[in-house]
Amino acid sequence: MSFDKNSTNRAAVASLILGRVVYGINWWNIAAVFSLIASEFQQDISGLGVVTAAFYIGIGAFQIPGGILAAKKGPRLTVIYGTTIASFSALLTGFAKNLAEIAVLRFIVGAGMALVFAPAVVLVIRLLRKGSEGLGVGTYNSAFNLGGVIGLSGWAKGL
Repeated sequence: MSFDKNSTNRAAVASLILGRVVYGINWWNIAAVFSLIASEFQQDISGLGVVTAAFYIGIGAFQIPGGILAAKKGPRLTVIYGTTIASFSALLTGFAKNLAEIAVLRFIVGAGMALVFAPAVVLVIRLLRKGSEGLGVGTYNSAFNLGGVIGLSGWAKGL
């Protein structure tokens, strides 16, 4: 990857890529503990389906508002807001007292994530020199898969 300006751009792209790893962890971490949630809250597959559906509804419902926010406030602030909302809500999910709280928090995680992806891609493209955008976006997207591996396997093994 080639950078347009200086080390500030490298740090910004590295931060976005690290954030994408966290994004992937927050996306997949709940699946690693589904069996524990089911036994703790005496739930069956339909209860776990509600949690999953809430997450995807949050992502779907906030894609357009996320784009509007990025257009008004800029992609940088939108990514910061989204990452903060998603990560804080994912953290709070561990303190939920019942399945309804988990579902609401996962909805909020999804809403936060909806604010991140597209504006972050815009930032990666802006920060890289012409001709390096494809590699940058590919690396950014690959970081999601790394986060998924950590979220699924790491949490399942009690990391």
